[in-house]
Order: sequence, then C-alpha cells, then structure tokens
Amino acid sequence: MKNKVGFIGVGNMASAIILGITGKKYEAEDISIFDIDENKCAALSEKGITVEKSAEDLVKNTEIVFLTVKPGHLNEVLKSIRNAVSAQNIFISVVAGVSSSYIKEELNNYSLSVVRVMPNTPALLGVGATAVAFDKNISEENKQNICDIFDSVGICRVLDETQMNEVVSVNGSSPAYAYMFIKALIDGGVKQGIAPDVAKDLAVQTLLGSVQMVKNSPLSVDDLIKAVCSPKGTTLEAVRVLTENDFEETIIKAMEACTKRTRELEGEIKE
Repeated sequence: MKNKVGFIGVGNMASAIILGITGKKYEAEDISIFDIDENKCAALSEKGITVEKSAEDLVKNTEIVFLTVKPGHLNEVLKSIRNAVSAQNIFISVVAGVSSSYIKEELNNYSLSVVRVMPNTPALLGVGATAVAFDKNISEENKQNICDIFDSVGICRVLDETQMNEVVSVNGSSPAYAYMFIKALIDGGVKQGIAPDVAKDLAVQTLLGSVQMVKNSPLSVDDLIKAVCSPKGTTLEAVRVLTENDFEETIIKAMEACTKRTRELEGEIKE
C-alpha cells in the first residue's frame, strides 16, 4: 500500500508540517520522507514515519509529494525523480520563486498536478499561515484534501499563482520581522532597566493580545491604534517617533525587497 504523503527534504519547514499533520490528518505510517542527510530523518523515523532510500523511491511509493528542498537543490531533485513520476502523483512545492510550469517542464510531464504553497514555521505549533495556488490539473477533491493538510497546522488561503511571489513577504518571511520587533521591545526594556525575563514576558504577551484584538475586534487596525493613543499621551509620542522614522514604510520596503529576491530565485535556478 502506498504512503499517502511524502516529503523530499526534511528541513525546518518539512518537519513543522510533518509534526503538525501526524496524528491529525495522517498517521505516521501514512507518511514517508527522504533527505540526503540521514541524521535529519532519524527523529522522525522514531515516530514511525517511513524513511525511503532515495527520492525516486519516495515518488514511486507516494501519492502526494512535497518538494521541501532548498532552491539550490531543486534541479538535482527533479532530475533524480523524472523517471519515477506517474499520473497518480501530486507535487506540492514549497520552493519560493519556482513556478508550477517550471517543475512540469523539468519533470517532462505537462499533465502533472502541481501545487505551489508558501507556509511558515509557526505551523510547528499548529498556528501557521499557508498560501496555496492550484493549477488547472488539480481536482476539487484534491484541492480540499491539500487545504485540509494546511488547515491542520493553522490556516490556509487560496491565491492565484501570479500572486505567489508577492505573498512570500506577507506570510513566508514575516515571522522574522515579528521576531525582530519583539527583540526590539525586549532590548528597549532592558536598556531602561527592566529585567530581561520580565521584558520578554510582557512584550510577548502584549503582542499576543494585540494580535487577538486585530483578529477579533470590529475596529480597523487604524482605529485600534487611535484607541491606544490618548491626546498628549505617552503612546502618541512613541507613535510620533515611529512615524517620523518611517516605520511603516521601512516594513513595506523590506517586503518589496523580499519579493524582488523571490523573483530572482527562479532565474538563478534556471542557470
């Protein structure tokens, strides 16, 4: 009996998805993995997940195949599995900047079902945010099945593939921006004499609460900001400094740089 889902490449993202879906969407025996670094497979193997001897074997024995490798390794992987591909396979690519048409071209099979996804690492805790783009070869049943996989580790939102480069900056890379902001709050507190552990606890909980306010409040984000800013108050002064130093514009510029780099990746892969 074929495993229902397999992962070529067992890095942080693949591990997050695997651990998220195990025992929910799939049982361990329904999952197979392959990585050239056998050490990466050891911990998952102990959980009952099948470790294949090669990427080619994984494709032959698996229906849904996740391509969770670094961009620089993609061509090598696609070349190694080209002769193993069959009509039953659905390929889910987590590789940023790589179009579904490129994967089909490299596998020499334009009738393949290929899905582009952009998840993020909070999937490890079941609170990930994944963007998904389906091609025309994916059936409605398989679309739902794939969305269910990502819903089991957070939320899933469907986009057109033309938006998949841009969305990397919104959900794929943005945890790093959030971590930088949290670090700044902690470091700022410590600089003013707050104990590091206290600063961390207060900063993290404040952001958790703020996220819940954005998610659940009927107010717009702009109105939520105004609600914290009393006239001539402390928050208003802090917001003034952030605005004068182009806080929002800097984030947007960072996102645009992320998108530019995403677009560059496919060109580099093709070289």
